Amino acid sequence: MPILIDLIMIGLLIGVILHSVRLTQSLSNFKTLHGEIIPLMKDYAKQIIETQSQLQELKKVSSEVDHIINSRIPPALVVKNDLDFMIARGNELADHLELLITNGRAQEFTTLADDIKEKTTKAQKPKKKKEETLRDYAEVDVAPQIEQQIPTKKVTMESFFLTKTAQKIMNKGKGHVA
Repeated sequence: MPILIDLIMIGLLIGVILHSVRLTQSLSNFKTLHGEIIPLMKDYAKQIIETQSQLQELKKVSSEVDHIINSRIPPALVVKNDLDFMIARGNELADHLELLITNGRAQEFTTLADDIKEKTTKAQKPKKKKEETLRDYAEVDVAPQIEQQIPTKKVTMESFFLTKTAQKIMNKGKGHVA
């Protein structure tokens, strides 16, 4: 039995020796790597310090920008509200002008039609009277010659704007706009 205990102890000692050899190799590897890691760790520490200082500067700049933006928001809102108001008023004015134009056109065309009827009926009545009176007094048919001599009034836009009705319409339109 003592030999068995001695064999177990020898086996354990061999295991400890192998383990210590591996541990020694690991420690020597660690020392060589530790020598290489130290400069990298120093660079990493410097970068962390620089990053912290840059973060502080970034916070200062962001607070300044935030202050500038907050100082400019109220005037911008006032300008926006003014522009919204002017756009709304402009739309209302455009709608009102469009209504006035459509009403004016309706009145203009009815007035123009009445004026044309009035002028054409006045121009035709004297022709008939002159033709009848000439036919009564003359034996020769002179109607084609009279038609050439009597000037016929053509209604144009220029003649329309010179009429009193057109001037009344224009004056009414000026009164509504103001």
